Amino acid sequence: MPARTKQTPLHARVRRTTKRHVKMAMVPHRENQYKPHLIRRHGLLVICVVVLLVQLITNLNYFRNILGTENQVSVADLLVDTNTERQKAGLEPLTLDTRLSDAAYMKAKDMLANEYWSHSSPTGVQPWKWLGDADYNYSYAGENLARNFNSSRGVVSAWMASPSHRENILKKQYQDVGFATVDGTMDGRPISLVVAMYGTPATAGIGAVRGVNFVAPATSQLSFASQVGIGLQSLSPAILSSVILLLLAAVVALLAQLYHRHIPKYLQSTWNRHHGAVKALGLSSLVIVVVALYTTNGQL
Repeated sequence: MPARTKQTPLHARVRRTTKRHVKMAMVPHRENQYKPHLIRRHGLLVICVVVLLVQLITNLNYFRNILGTENQVSVADLLVDTNTERQKAGLEPLTLDTRLSDAAYMKAKDMLANEYWSHSSPTGVQPWKWLGDADYNYSYAGENLARNFNSSRGVVSAWMASPSHRENILKKQYQDVGFATVDGTMDGRPISLVVAMYGTPATAGIGAVRGVNFVAPATSQLSFASQVGIGLQSLSPAILSSVILLLLAAVVALLAQLYHRHIPKYLQSTWNRHHGAVKALGLSSLVIVVVALYTTNGQL
């Protein structure tokens, strides 16, 4: 009677094969000559192709929107992100008020029409003028400005990084908020403006004296570190995946460098002796390039 051999279940074979391929690709050991396949020529080529494809596909909907007519900053997202920050601070959420949004829109259009970037216009018009035009009588009010950001999260993160703008977002007296996002040109260059108006209605229908209890932070330029941090928060999932892939490959390369003495002797006299360090440096540089492409040039 012929002997029967016990067959390994399919799922076990798949798991074993997958584990072997992952080890060959990422872990330096004798079988791959201490040079993981992920950081060999073909592996690096695949990584570069993936990153380039992600960049090209994303650019179709991303770069044209940084300062273009299809702004990715939305009123709905600004409201959600603002109230998220207030919730973290234990404050009540703000209610979107159409009158404040109208005031914010009029202020944004005035900045474009008269080409200025300030809370006060060149002719001396103050922010509370727009609240009056929108019939919003207030006891407390404030204004935040932002320009040339590519995401709502980036705008709110930038405001939170500035003490005076942060004060408006987290002011406990505020009950309402209005936003406007307007694209146009200023000084011959495309520009994307965001205006936020915060307020609390005057009690008993009596309007406050104009200018009283109105907070308008001074304009400021974000530091490079803040711009990079905000840019990272604004990365799309696809771009973030590319960055993670590059960093993973860089770590594998550094790990391989630790085993450079185990590389076959006939290769040790060539650049292979330091291949891990060279590839880790190159991959890290590529990460910096990718992140720099999405670093915000926004201003407050």
